[in-house]
Amino acid sequence: MRAEADGNNQTMNRLRALTQRKLTRFFIILCLLLGAAAVVHSLWTHDFVEAAYQSSLDGTPSVSFINHERHDLDYYHKRADLIFWQYIFFGIPLTLFFWIGIIKVIKRVMSVTESQGQVTPHRFRHDTVLALAIYCLLTMVYFGPSLSNFGSQIIGPPEDNMGGYWNLWYSNELVLRGDESLTHTDMLYFPEGTSMYYFAWSFYNFAISILLWMILSPAAVFNLIILHSYPLAGLGAFLLVRYITGNSLVAIVGGFLFAFSPHHFARSLHHGNLNAIQFIPFFVLYFIRSIREGGARNLALATLFFFLNSMCDWNYMVIAGYFIVFGYVYVALRRRKWVAGDYIVKAGVVVGATHLVASPWLWEMIKLGLVTKDVEGSGLNTFVADFAGLFVPGAFHWAGQWPGIREINASYTGNAWEAAGYLGIAALVMVAIAFPATRRVAAKWWLGFIAFVVMALGPQLHLLGKSLPIGLPYTVIAYLPFLSNVRATGRFMVIAYLFWAIIVSLSLQRLLESKWTGTKLSLIATVVVLLLFLDYFSINQDNTKVELPAAMKGLTAEGKEFGLLNIPRSYRSSMRYMMHQTFHRIPIVDGAATRKIGDSLEDRLSYTDLGQQQQQLSMAQVKYVVIHRKEHRDSEIDIDAYLAQYELVSQDEECVILQVY
Repeated sequence: MRAEADGNNQTMNRLRALTQRKLTRFFIILCLLLGAAAVVHSLWTHDFVEAAYQSSLDGTPSVSFINHERHDLDYYHKRADLIFWQYIFFGIPLTLFFWIGIIKVIKRVMSVTESQGQVTPHRFRHDTVLALAIYCLLTMVYFGPSLSNFGSQIIGPPEDNMGGYWNLWYSNELVLRGDESLTHTDMLYFPEGTSMYYFAWSFYNFAISILLWMILSPAAVFNLIILHSYPLAGLGAFLLVRYITGNSLVAIVGGFLFAFSPHHFARSLHHGNLNAIQFIPFFVLYFIRSIREGGARNLALATLFFFLNSMCDWNYMVIAGYFIVFGYVYVALRRRKWVAGDYIVKAGVVVGATHLVASPWLWEMIKLGLVTKDVEGSGLNTFVADFAGLFVPGAFHWAGQWPGIREINASYTGNAWEAAGYLGIAALVMVAIAFPATRRVAAKWWLGFIAFVVMALGPQLHLLGKSLPIGLPYTVIAYLPFLSNVRATGRFMVIAYLFWAIIVSLSLQRLLESKWTGTKLSLIATVVVLLLFLDYFSINQDNTKVELPAAMKGLTAEGKEFGLLNIPRSYRSSMRYMMHQTFHRIPIVDGAATRKIGDSLEDRLSYTDLGQQQQQLSMAQVKYVVIHRKEHRDSEIDIDAYLAQYELVSQDEECVILQVY
């Protein structure tokens, strides 16, 4: 036996030596090729660019991406240098080194991972009820300032939350009454309107709002939808962590870490659809149980929660799909089989049932994606999780306004809520201390955590707002049909936080099982839990008043016979105009749809020739122009010129209302 073991060790050593020699040769050849490419670039690239630019000047362009009408020659020279030096000369070897490192980490983790074995339960009666009560109480604390104006103000600063409020109003007031459709509307981008297949619908939120809409104010319905996700998300994560650890107290902490994560809190202030993370842990729990234990009940519940997850937001359907794919890779490697038949069948049932039910809608989305590029969103390399943001408190953290931290957060690409990915210093320290004791039982969860963090980082690794020349998986995914529509990759942090909650919970469990006993252990555990809580603690101070400017209160729709133009135009102002529409109900020329499909009057409207603009508006039956003074401050709108062109209806300190015809 010993001789056989020595023989196996010698074979493995030979394989390692052979692999190292091949890698060395590969990098030598790569360096030679890059060196040759650098010589070629230095000698001829600028000449090629200059010749192509001259062809563009002569009216016979030789390459489509060089056009003298868009940029000057110096721009194209600098662009060529950037592409070569950053993305080719340095980018290729850095990307290779990064992925070799990732592969080595995965191999190392796979080699040490082991089953946790039989979990010794440390549960108490009614632990589920206690957990749910704690999460409800914490929700009230986090959003305490919102409770005093619960029926008239919506949670969060004025931004995407106003669009989410419009979604609920549109679906309840117009769709259910038969005046409008969920698939197309001309209430936005009047008169042509737009397809709504790619709109940020949350069918789950819509469904639960129907009864509430009859008895509560619209603002109260919106706020309840935001708040109820916290206790449910906490409960789901509690059940998952309790299943893994068998410890009720540890599971309560784990549920808190997921439900009240900085990522979820940031979402609550902006996106009602992306706030709905509550079914993700339930799906993960029962999908894992269906693979481990089998059983029709586990499979049915996994299927149900995958469906509910998808109905909360299409992004979460895709992200949950990645969880299934990554899980298959893990299972196949553990079993050392390329084909895991039982896994494929169960995954097929879980995903297939949802796709079967939602196929009429999904098919229309696919058809639109094939015939128009309007469904492609921008920001794939912008709305990402910054690597520094994993370790630095975010903009919505209580320390987010400290000078140094505020500057770091301001450096990120995208916006604060898409970049929110802070893991917590207290959690990081505890995980690091407990790592030697937990590395084997937590190994599989580390793999999942790493996988989803890498996805959240986007096509390129970002550090303090700088895009490093290191290609990540989304570099390829960005070009895949449909999958590329998940353009804000920072949203993958939602499952990374779920894995993180498990890792932190396992570390806390090891602390509770340490050599300390009695009062000392209770004191240490209390301090640790308190630090975890304080590091994730936030209170919402921002709310948006749901109101219509006084001068606009006389405007009402007359059977939708005419439209209204709001100016000036920006993304945030259009969200506000959509909120105003919930009062006056007049179709508006602008809008802020998730994806605008096709051109409309807004795209061809003249703002330099007001006479031509008036003709365009009259032909399109746009009766009113509303100039919003507060939005006007940073625009180039000449109010006096509009007053000279159009008939004044009314005005106040907030807006000027003009009549077109």
